[in-house]
Amino acid sequence: MRQHRRPGLSCQFLAAFTLICSALIVPERAHADTCPGSVNVGTGGTLTLTADYAGGGTNCFNVTGVNATVNLNGHVVRGTGGANGIECLSSGIRVTDSAGTGSITGAWVVGIKNCQIVDHVTFSDAYSVPGYALTNSSSYPLVSLTDSVIDEIGPSPEGGVAFDGYLANSQSKIADNSFEVLLSGINVHGMVGGGLGKARIENNTITGGLYGQLVVDGTTQVNVENNVLAGRDPGSDCTDLDAGVTYSRLYCDCAECDSDDPTYDFPAFGSPSSCPGTLALNDFNALTGIYTLPSSFDLAATSGACITVAYAGRKIDLNGHTITNSSTGGTGITFTASGGGVQDSGTPKGGIAGNFATGISEADNITAIRIEGPDVGISASSSKPLTSLSQSTVRADTTAVSVYLKDRATSFIQDNLMRGGYRGLDVLGVVTTSGSAKPPITENLFRESSEFAIDTHYSNLNLHDNLMYRRDASAVSPTASKCLKFSVAPTYNHQLCDCPSTDTYTCEGDIPPLTFPLF
Repeated sequence: MRQHRRPGLSCQFLAAFTLICSALIVPERAHADTCPGSVNVGTGGTLTLTADYAGGGTNCFNVTGVNATVNLNGHVVRGTGGANGIECLSSGIRVTDSAGTGSITGAWVVGIKNCQIVDHVTFSDAYSVPGYALTNSSSYPLVSLTDSVIDEIGPSPEGGVAFDGYLANSQSKIADNSFEVLLSGINVHGMVGGGLGKARIENNTITGGLYGQLVVDGTTQVNVENNVLAGRDPGSDCTDLDAGVTYSRLYCDCAECDSDDPTYDFPAFGSPSSCPGTLALNDFNALTGIYTLPSSFDLAATSGACITVAYAGRKIDLNGHTITNSSTGGTGITFTASGGGVQDSGTPKGGIAGNFATGISEADNITAIRIEGPDVGISASSSKPLTSLSQSTVRADTTAVSVYLKDRATSFIQDNLMRGGYRGLDVLGVVTTSGSAKPPITENLFRESSEFAIDTHYSNLNLHDNLMYRRDASAVSPTASKCLKFSVAPTYNHQLCDCPSTDTYTCEGDIPPLTFPLF
């Protein structure tokens, strides 16, 4: 949390990381105007802040105007003690920050109260007791809280609550936020309206919590999905959900959670069949060029490949099945012709699991694949380089992904989780170097690699918005486990990680991103 932050951050983050940077460092302001108190914006009107404001004892802003908007516009609303930062007294009022560098900060009792739509807002610093960042009563229930950062460390065990209140209806959502709290994360007390479907609490990261991190009470019309809960007090619960609340993909260390990592157990389909080896041309669908696995396969050999594709442009669809090796060695899927691909259209997902030397070799494109247990997860040589890797989870004993990329114009690696015992991602080069584009490596998660999370051997790459965390704790010295190695340095920014400050290439923070692979 706070002790891990590093100075000197740039606050020009992109996409999901825009507000993470804002939460890490709130600019010091030389002067702030006195809080105005009551402001009538008018129906559908917009109040755009043109200065910072500071005050205490009474609310800084009491806003009226149905469906009005308050835009922080990069400015700070700072409390010096008591009362609320912004309180909304009409329905449908939205609070946002178009510049992404402002915040609600300081000693407010409530940062934003009864404003029904909140997005792209940063809450930071210690609040007064009881210290709520955001509250909504049943008279002004929450419609949406999205793309925001609540970096709130309460001054006592009574402080530090991210959201506390009521949801408006089944279309309400709390999504794509990052919360650091002392007391509690999300506390939903009920839903005022109804409607078809369920309100959504999804894609949030909640760090900390003495008395529970995610609580839904008073309604069952909520779906909780794809949230990361970390750093809770050992004596507290991760969740407290009313019976009937649906939930899935909870990543935490409590009994109700799927895992502490965004991956899953491989499905069991009974006894696997023998591997087909090299596929014949008529094994592929004549229209789509896809071979769909009819069952799970076991290589049961120390060499060779379970599936070999010798025809250009053909693809393998795992169809929810698993390719395993009950022995040690060999390759799951290999391509001896160019343009091949691997995908998995099945539900639940299958994957490649077991003691392979390599999971997938020489594929052109890989989408929504899980690989667990090989020595090397994915490899691609300069003769058959990789065009794309996306929405996949690769966990390998030595290196998760070691590849050449095909060209500067079309290649990318995005939305993956890579976890190698020694190395996460090793980009060996780019084969076609003409043009000015830089292949993006973005929005990936890297875990536990004793040497490095990312190494590159080519300068014209664009690395941004990646998270590297939980380096190998057994490393002898801090520099023995780097996040960014860069044999040849590419363009890079917005790397979030917990690497030592002695790394040649330093990181910009350690708050997790808001997206990760979905299965």
